[in-house]
Amino acid sequence: MRKEAVTSGIVGNEEKVAPQTAYLASISLPSTSTAIPKVTETASCLRQTLRLITKFRKCNIIVEKIDLHISALLTMPSFLDNLNNYQEETDFKRDLPEWCTIDLLCAIEFAKKLPDLSKFSDSDKEELIRNSCFTIAIAIEAIESYFDKKKTVVMPDGTDVMQSLANSGSVIHAVFTQMFVCILDPLHRESFTIDELVLTLQLLFFTIAAPENLTPEGKEQLEKSVKSSMHCLMVLLITQNTTNFSARYGSLIALNETFIKTAHAHKQKMKEAEHSRQKFRDFLIEQCVFDYRPAK
Repeated sequence: MRKEAVTSGIVGNEEKVAPQTAYLASISLPSTSTAIPKVTETASCLRQTLRLITKFRKCNIIVEKIDLHISALLTMPSFLDNLNNYQEETDFKRDLPEWCTIDLLCAIEFAKKLPDLSKFSDSDKEELIRNSCFTIAIAIEAIESYFDKKKTVVMPDGTDVMQSLANSGSVIHAVFTQMFVCILDPLHRESFTIDELVLTLQLLFFTIAAPENLTPEGKEQLEKSVKSSMHCLMVLLITQNTTNFSARYGSLIALNETFIKTAHAHKQKMKEAEHSRQKFRDFLIEQCVFDYRPAK
């Protein structure tokens, strides 16, 4: 069962804990108390989004019928709001590139539900998606496998990626273990709740975004969104445990670092296979991994 954090309690001043960092020092419990309704609403929205993503990944999505331009995906109606248009499949198989495309779609759907995304211009939204959604996709694959109690990354069609590599005769290098096994270790070790994970993904989305290609307004908003996401996660953790929230925050930041390193390893492996890649067959991958920019 997915555990949900309780975010409805008010933390009393007498329970205030001495913060251990400059950032923690900037968060007072009175302001935390007033922030609880917004945090509860955000966590609830993103929790539901992740649950719908679980269903979406099991549906009969025909990728070839979707306009995979990032600009189109950002403006079209949400797939998650229209799941009745699709059927859940019990017997289907996808190859790994197609799973990557599906999970990039999931990452974009998750991003579209982030409250702060609407504060960016359309061009800045596209840049954020290009920078962040591959890492979010890798994180979603790990989180879904964790909630399914798997020890390695396993896709909804039952594909165990490590087993598939072994069956193909590939040499199982340490990097593959990092990409498909070790990524799950902190999730199982810490038993993170779904609310902790969705708010951590929100923070991940904004912290890994490269500001270089953003407009001046986008750069300014990105700073605000990073701070807002940090505060949102911290408020959640304080409402859960006033004495251990700092350590829990550190564990979640370390989890994001694991996601970032693993996504980087994935990209490196994909770029090493440049000579055998079928360009534009996997159009969303071209945009999010190889930075292909279609003409407007």
